[in-house]
Amino acid sequence: MPAPYVHFRFAMGEYQGEPSYLVQSAKGLLWLNLPDELCGLLRRLPSGDICDFSLGSSGKFYIKWKEDGTMKRSLSRGLWQAINQNPNTLLDRLSLGAEDTHWGATVGGTKSFFLLELSLRGQIIKAESAHRVQDFRFVSLGADSTYCYNLAGTISTRAKDPRLKAEIKAAKVSGRSIMNVVLSPESTTSWLIMYADGTHDGMLPGDWWKAIEPYFQLRYSLLTVPAQRLRTHPATPKPITTLNAPIRMLTFNSVEYHQLRSLFFDGWKHPHKQLPSLVRIYAIDLPDPLWRPYLTYRLRIESDLGSLESLNERKTFHGTPRKCCIGDPQKTLQLCSDAACNVCSIIRTSFRIDLAGTAPGRNFMRFGRGLYTTSVSSKADDYSVTQANSPYKAMLVAKVVLGRGYSLMRTTKNLIGPPVGHDSVLGTVGVDLNYDEQVVYRNDAIRPAYLLLYEP
Repeated sequence: MPAPYVHFRFAMGEYQGEPSYLVQSAKGLLWLNLPDELCGLLRRLPSGDICDFSLGSSGKFYIKWKEDGTMKRSLSRGLWQAINQNPNTLLDRLSLGAEDTHWGATVGGTKSFFLLELSLRGQIIKAESAHRVQDFRFVSLGADSTYCYNLAGTISTRAKDPRLKAEIKAAKVSGRSIMNVVLSPESTTSWLIMYADGTHDGMLPGDWWKAIEPYFQLRYSLLTVPAQRLRTHPATPKPITTLNAPIRMLTFNSVEYHQLRSLFFDGWKHPHKQLPSLVRIYAIDLPDPLWRPYLTYRLRIESDLGSLESLNERKTFHGTPRKCCIGDPQKTLQLCSDAACNVCSIIRTSFRIDLAGTAPGRNFMRFGRGLYTTSVSSKADDYSVTQANSPYKAMLVAKVVLGRGYSLMRTTKNLIGPPVGHDSVLGTVGVDLNYDEQVVYRNDAIRPAYLLLYEP
């Protein structure tokens, strides 16, 4: 069962022994291996009129849509009886799992109805004694009694795939909001997490990603495109102009803002440098094609090392020249076209190993040609040069997967990668370094995540 408010809707099912899916975004609808009854309905309905859907095993489906000012529902043959409901029942939400498992709620109902395995059934009953049924933001049922649900902002799950458990744990630790988790009734290793920022992560059959990925672009979010602009595949709506800006300002009262603020000030360690004033913090909204390689690399390293802790993912600082006024108060949030503006170039294309060391003053690379960051904001400040008519300086905060780091205290300029068996080089304070630095040698290991604007 998709959450009521999502950037994209996605469901997985099984029909005639093969996996199936249904996707909805502002780009339209896309589906694979669905029963003829449902395919016919999807071809008839405008995509923007569809409000909810779910797929189960053996071709079971549920779909809700608006037509002539009223809400209509269609269920696969025999499903009304299987869920023990009358065809005139006003279903609000319905989640389908393996075999006949299900969870549902009716319009205005105070209790849900369900057929679930014993432990989950007990959790639902206990939860409904203290919460409204509307407090279930999503309920997803999967194969082999797996499940995931969000009750009033708290996510509970039983997952067989350790990667799914690790991703949910990581989101909780980082404060990243999950909008929906989609499970497969056919496989415990197929799943998808949809985040509130419009990004997603998961494990799906390899040939699915190429077809589905174009529909999961943030410019096709269902939360930003009016319903009347949605069309059925293959028509493509115009891009949403409000999403063209690559950065968005974080509000002062947000948890994310204060986490970044603390990171910046705690990292200001040079005793001779006066602590600057932090003016603005922007989150960088990279398009999905740039995020996907990073997430894939992140999952691979986590799988190789066997735990989320060993992943060694950090937020670190990177200083580089800015030749425009992007982010300045009362100025533009759009990227400039100057190829020498490294800030805009990195936001546009992410970090590139082929351009490493090309910025003015960066031809010395202590540990060879790599992508350098540091936990010391005052060190990154040495390289944060604004070459425009602006009183402010800008600094990038990167997300970087360090994995198995190899510590070095002495300059080793001939490196072209980390030593065998390692994923990064950790420049350690001691012989040649006064402040730390981290180096990765692959584009996929690092992404720009935030832009800090400060007054020196």
